[in-house]
Amino acid sequence: MSARGMAPAGPLARWAQRLTRDKADTLLLLAAALLVLAPHFVHLPAWTSAVICCVLLWRGAITLQGRRMPPLWLLLPVSLLAMGGVYLSFRTLLGRDAGVAMLALLLAFKLLEMHARRDLFVVIFLSFFLLLTNFFYSQSIFTGLAMVATIILLLATLMTFQYTGAVPPLRRRLLVAAKIFLAAAPLAILLFFAFPRIQGPLWGLPGDARSARSGISDTMSPGSMTSLALSDEVAYRVRFFGALPAQNQLYWRGIVLSNYDGATWTRTERRRFSPGEANTRASVTGAPLRHEVTMEPTGKRWLFALELTNPNQPMPGLSTSLSDEFEFISREPVQQRLRYEASAYLNYRLQPSLDDGQQARALRLPEGYNPRTVALAATLRRPDGPAASAQAVLRMFRAQQFSYTLEPPLLGRNAVDDFLFGSKAGFCEHYAGAFVVLMRAMGVPARVVTGYQGGELNPVDGYLTVRQSDAHAWAEIWIEDQGWLRVDPTAAVAPNGSISAWAGRCRSRRRSAWKASAS
Repeated sequence: MSARGMAPAGPLARWAQRLTRDKADTLLLLAAALLVLAPHFVHLPAWTSAVICCVLLWRGAITLQGRRMPPLWLLLPVSLLAMGGVYLSFRTLLGRDAGVAMLALLLAFKLLEMHARRDLFVVIFLSFFLLLTNFFYSQSIFTGLAMVATIILLLATLMTFQYTGAVPPLRRRLLVAAKIFLAAAPLAILLFFAFPRIQGPLWGLPGDARSARSGISDTMSPGSMTSLALSDEVAYRVRFFGALPAQNQLYWRGIVLSNYDGATWTRTERRRFSPGEANTRASVTGAPLRHEVTMEPTGKRWLFALELTNPNQPMPGLSTSLSDEFEFISREPVQQRLRYEASAYLNYRLQPSLDDGQQARALRLPEGYNPRTVALAATLRRPDGPAASAQAVLRMFRAQQFSYTLEPPLLGRNAVDDFLFGSKAGFCEHYAGAFVVLMRAMGVPARVVTGYQGGELNPVDGYLTVRQSDAHAWAEIWIEDQGWLRVDPTAAVAPNGSISAWAGRCRSRRRSAWKASAS
């Protein structure tokens, strides 16, 4: 009896026995390729997964029926159409998602273009390479175990094509492949701990060349920040050299939005402070909070700083500037992990005087939008001054049936009217935007600030982790001789008045859902 005939005599085994060696080896290769490609079906476009499955079925039919491979004149246009589909889906051929989609399609098409032994090695080594890209999307234990099983099957497939005589049973080949894997594991573990860490993402590849970068944008409209609230991706980590401030003091200032067109908040043209000029626009008291920020790549130029970071903060090795709205801006997009030290002051006065142009910019509202909100502002305005008027708006949010939700309804042309008098449900950008519109309608200079709020402390290493789910928007109002004062209208309606606590519960729910689906 041949080695191939030593398998258990079940129906599947008897069917496999009747196959020629070439057919059996090719079907094993297809099974290994399917195991490599299947995990990517979760995040690839549906049409890509469908094309890959059709190609694998086509290749399997060719193998079983003993037909010839399709000619190049057929494969070439089909492959070009597939690459065109990738471009239409991602609007780029670069970056993580588009690159993985192209690799998956190329692996599938290469199975239809195997004419020599060299093509076999191309397929197997491309499978190893594509297998590694699973770590772009998940680094869980389940993913690691699935990859180990796939590696063993790929090694067994590679060995299968090396035999010149009788081929051992598949079980024995898998056992030998597992022994090879275990023999290599100690060296891999040693390299894992000994090999120097490379700054930035794997292979220096951005999370995606364009849209896959996650982070706060320099525009804000209703619903624009809800996707960040569902993301567990790390924005940056912070190590304080002294006591950690309270959660309600952890406002990480990023981008200031002063221009409103009725639908979207955007940045306005602003100038940069000259060296030393910032000291005349801000005054601080108390002891500084020294800390170190390790920021993940964003592809954008904004640096996030604890309010209020020293305006003349030196950042060795970085080329940064400070805008007249106290935004720290890098001269180049942040394409790799960035580390900088800073000193912040919790007690400060920011721009106690504004010129006429700055005040006009902070009072501007588009004509013909949100008439009911403008009328409401007249009833909420208090003669005691801007601070009393701001408190009146916050009391309205607390007293009426406003709610905090990640799934707010769509709003119409008069978005603030629809929010205040209709849905009364929204995320931080709804509350911050509506508050600023109300304050401007009362004649109080106001603007929106976006950044992050809070963070999650790791009690083991003492680092504070700020995630994309901590993205937040709040407001600032200007009072003469007092300067810009932070007002967080979302805290008036968030559960327990704590944005960070709510974000923490969201993270816990996501982790519980992931564990339930994995089990």
